[in-house]
Amino acid sequence: MHSVELASLASASSSTRWHHSDAPNLWQVLDNATSVAEGHLSLTPKLWWDKMGHTAQVPLQVKSLRSQLDRYSGLRNGTICEVGFNAGHSAAVWLENTHAKLVEFDLLTLNYSHASRRFIEERYPGRVTFHQGPSRLTVSKYAEDVRNLTAPPCDLWLVDGDHGKNVEHDFMNALAASHAGTVFIVDDANMEWPYVRRFWRAHVAVGSIEERSCVGTRVRGSKVEKTWCVGEVAGWATTSDGSPRLRGLISQVNLLSREARNAAYYRKVRRGARHSPDSAGEAIESASVESSTPRAGPGGARARNRRRFGRHL
Repeated sequence: MHSVELASLASASSSTRWHHSDAPNLWQVLDNATSVAEGHLSLTPKLWWDKMGHTAQVPLQVKSLRSQLDRYSGLRNGTICEVGFNAGHSAAVWLENTHAKLVEFDLLTLNYSHASRRFIEERYPGRVTFHQGPSRLTVSKYAEDVRNLTAPPCDLWLVDGDHGKNVEHDFMNALAASHAGTVFIVDDANMEWPYVRRFWRAHVAVGSIEERSCVGTRVRGSKVEKTWCVGEVAGWATTSDGSPRLRGLISQVNLLSREARNAAYYRKVRRGARHSPDSAGEAIESASVESSTPRAGPGGARARNRRRFGRHL
């Protein structure tokens, strides 16, 4: 069932540190990860983190990510993949008190990248594999290894790398390295990062990802907005036959007007994503018709959707 938590969440919920008996040392590890990175900064920590951000700035996000391990129990022993390592905060969220293996894709060009990598590798020896370089190339190569059965498919993806047009390649390559039911999480799917938001909506609209939730809040003490969305991957989108069809469907969505793209997305959210490329084509066609009809009532369809699903959408 689709659910959306609005950006106007209570400040206590978004700023209070969350503790769980299965990871009593998690916040200490996250604080240590922050300290390691800050030892290599040229700017003041506040200026840098307001610009760059990290998961532990938002306790609600730490709770949300960690809750995936409870919702999908196999993840504790599974393969978790991330585009975007930064200072290793989300890596610790997945690895602390679990037996999961982590596959990281990152440029590792920040001042603290190698120090943060050492910190995580020493904390969780033998459990993290790094693929350094542009994700457009490294994730594509990993997807090829998955198809050749020389690497395990990812049981969970956290995509938090390139926030520009290249995020399209991260989506497509990550899906190719997934299986039916892979948990797919994307960070910063909001108005500040329109390409991330746009491609998330496009994949929901065509049914390659079934959206489970989107959560929006603000970093305490700053103007930084954090929005992350969680979904599950449709099996057809992971196959060698499905990938070309998926690229075609995404191209069709991108050619639509903004209003039609939104209509396609909301249609899937309202009715649930039927996991087939045929239903995706129907949704795109219906959305084109729906968006071309006259608006009814104050604000029209867009206003109704915003009232129903939240302003951050």
